[in-house]
Amino acid sequence: MKVYLHVGMGKTGTTSIQAALRESVNELALQQAALVEALVPNVEDKKTYLNILRKADPIEQAEYAASFASKLETLSEKQDIKSVIVSNEGLYGSVAKIEPFLEALKSHLDVQVLAFIRHPSDWLPSAYAQWGISHKRNPGKVPSFEVETRRLLRLYNSIDGWHRVFKDRVMLLPYEPGGDTVSVFGQAIGIDLQKANKRHLARSEDSELLMRALFNDQEREAALPAKFNRVVVNTKRKSIPKRQHYYENHFDRSSLDALIEERKSIFQSYKDKYNFDVLALKTKDSPEPINEAEVDSRLLDYLLQLNLTHARRLHKLEKAVSDYHEKAEKDAIQSVNDEM
Repeated sequence: MKVYLHVGMGKTGTTSIQAALRESVNELALQQAALVEALVPNVEDKKTYLNILRKADPIEQAEYAASFASKLETLSEKQDIKSVIVSNEGLYGSVAKIEPFLEALKSHLDVQVLAFIRHPSDWLPSAYAQWGISHKRNPGKVPSFEVETRRLLRLYNSIDGWHRVFKDRVMLLPYEPGGDTVSVFGQAIGIDLQKANKRHLARSEDSELLMRALFNDQEREAALPAKFNRVVVNTKRKSIPKRQHYYENHFDRSSLDALIEERKSIFQSYKDKYNFDVLALKTKDSPEPINEAEVDSRLLDYLLQLNLTHARRLHKLEKAVSDYHEKAEKDAIQSVNDEM
């Protein structure tokens, strides 16, 4: 049996690969392959099992490796599985903390490590958007691109830890724009793997990313994406419609003549029944197309006014709540004094 550890890097199509693997369970079985979600038996959540491994002492880690190997042997015997795939980008930078586990694992199993590598000029902006802005891990301000990039660049060194443990069993794969990462992964491990039906983790728009930076910069503690989604977007990550959609669907009247022509018989009946030619009536001059720049500017006026109005209302509300708590505290003290 061959065990493939797909360890990342992050932002190199890992989610797409995992989605394809999960959607292809039956197809994998026909190819004597299986996706195993966790390196610790009976723990399905990948984050949970990584935390368990990182906190375990060397003896416990070795025991986990033996238990995992035993589980795979049973899987191989019962389902005739020859290739097992473990995919978790969280493994990439974890070698130092789980090295006893990895050393024990390679003594039990034939392990191949796979990692996609992306050009730094392409990877760093994507990684910064994800971990520097959207998923702020540390308290304080959102780090600048320059500061965070220096930290992120060090992650390229993490592959050395895998090479130290597995030597020539480490395979680096190219992640390139426009490439089919899922197919590259499938070919690397010798299976036919199709893309998942649904696209995963589309990159945030620049406008949304800017809002996340402004929002997270005001958060004293770490700020996970879910907080922005809940407080600002509040749509369970539904896409935000563009104004252009409304311009095109609600203000574009270029089809008006054609639409009237489609129902010309209605107005012909006016001529036939009432001798009244509706379409001969005078009309206003053809309306000018909507001035999108002018509307956008006016929308900003509205938004500024709404923001100031809401700020005043929020201030009044906060003062009212503060006054209420102050009065409640005084009443409670007075009540205690009365009882005494």
